[in-house]
Amino acid sequence: MKTKVNTLTYGLFLLLAAQPSLATTCYVNLNNASPMPPYTNWATAATNIQDAVDAAMTGDTVLVTNGVYANGGRAVYGQMTNRVAVNKPLTLLSVNGPAMTVIVGAAASSGRLGDGAIRCAYVGTNAVFCGFTMTTGYTRAAGDIVREQSGGGVWCEVSGVVSNCTLIANQASYYGGGAYSGRLNNCTLATNVALWKGGGASDNVLQECVLNNCTLIGNTAGDAGGGACYAILNYCNLSGNSASGDGGGGAAFSTLNNCSITENSATEGGGASGCTLNSCTICSNLASVGGGAFSGTLNNCTMSGNSAGFGGGASGGTLSHCTLVGNAASRQGGGGYYGSLNNCILYYNTAPIGAEWKRAVASPPPSKNRT
Repeated sequence: MKTKVNTLTYGLFLLLAAQPSLATTCYVNLNNASPMPPYTNWATAATNIQDAVDAAMTGDTVLVTNGVYANGGRAVYGQMTNRVAVNKPLTLLSVNGPAMTVIVGAAASSGRLGDGAIRCAYVGTNAVFCGFTMTTGYTRAAGDIVREQSGGGVWCEVSGVVSNCTLIANQASYYGGGAYSGRLNNCTLATNVALWKGGGASDNVLQECVLNNCTLIGNTAGDAGGGACYAILNYCNLSGNSASGDGGGGAAFSTLNNCSITENSATEGGGASGCTLNSCTICSNLASVGGGAFSGTLNNCTMSGNSAGFGGGASGGTLSHCTLVGNAASRQGGGGYYGSLNNCILYYNTAPIGAEWKRAVASPPPSKNRT
């Protein structure tokens, strides 16, 4: 029996020896009087988030307590500085959530986009960023379009995860005023601005920006996708966003599943433009053409209370198994204008010409359809 116990003990020892070392936690407290690397307890906590991230190893957790963190910075690509750069696969976590833990970026010396601007955060490959407010982050107005001019609030690698965060009043020159790429879970994106595409969030054509259970409200894009552009959105709420140019007040060139799209506005596609929408509710959006949606593909969607000059509910595109009720056009196509309907229900839509649906046989809608 003794020999058997010793053999089992030795085997357990070998098993434990083969395992990687246990992950540790580094701590951050803005008001700590005696910070000391490697910051492994509250008494020696770092006062700067970046210091703790630099001290941490792969798989570690960096735990941040309450405060407004507006100091420090690190460039990852070119001359674009990030207030916090999580450039290794670890978890950055706040103690009490976004209401109590704030990361503040900075505008350029001109007070706008440009050299010297500071983005709130960079989230690297397999890194997790959870429980922060990111605000007043800005990008450069020159340099690499994707890496230096996109993602005013946060710039994520594809596998980077941002969870339970609030991104508010950030700005980008190109893509993603609030966020660029990555995976965003249970986040709020509000009043962010992109001068080009994706006021709230965006990727660059590939739709590698994925938003789950997020709220996008009051974001603005100068060209397309006031709420989101080139993204995949699941169970999200998009409200009060706006865009011009290619349109899509709520979203543009994106895929939306089980989303609510309300009270957004654009020249084309007040709710969505060039999108695939599955089982979405599209209500009370406004546009010159396509109040609810412009172009794209809609499956099992409900459209109500949208309004436009042409196509109160929709203009162009293909609609299958959709319900359009109570939409209005000031000129033609109260329910819709110029598109294809498959097994759809239309009633109580209004317009001087084509109350339920007006087809343009010889010509497309009086607007551009850019991609």
